[in-house]
Amino acid sequence: MNSKNFIKLWLPVILWAGVIYFFSSLQTNNLDAPFSLSDFIIKKNAHVFEFALLAVLFFRALYQSFKNKVFIKNAWLTFGFGILYAISDEFHQRFIFGRTSRLRDVVIDGVGILLALLFLKILMKYKDKYKRIYHFIFGK
Repeated sequence: MNSKNFIKLWLPVILWAGVIYFFSSLQTNNLDAPFSLSDFIIKKNAHVFEFALLAVLFFRALYQSFKNKVFIKNAWLTFGFGILYAISDEFHQRFIFGRTSRLRDVVIDGVGILLALLFLKILMKYKDKYKRIYHFIFGK
């Protein structure tokens, strides 16, 4: 793989992982904030979205970078990477004022990863209908 392809495929993964890290680094003052169900739902949906996007970007880079075009193998590697990053994200939050580290958030991140993989599997099935998206993710 040449450096241009490496940058095209892996830089988005690195940048999005950096965005997740940045948001995890933001301090909060949960002690003064009253519990809000809508705030909780928004935050947990953000977890799902950010890890779903990370999974799509990682899968795309993996699938297009190597000769292994077996969906299930790339899906397992993507899931493993995503869960490890979710665990490291929660560990990182332990050291940020006002943040907590919860296994529940890793599970929610895992749901985002699984939804992304489901989306990718469905996209493979309907590749003729969604050609542009398919070629962006799976290449030509």
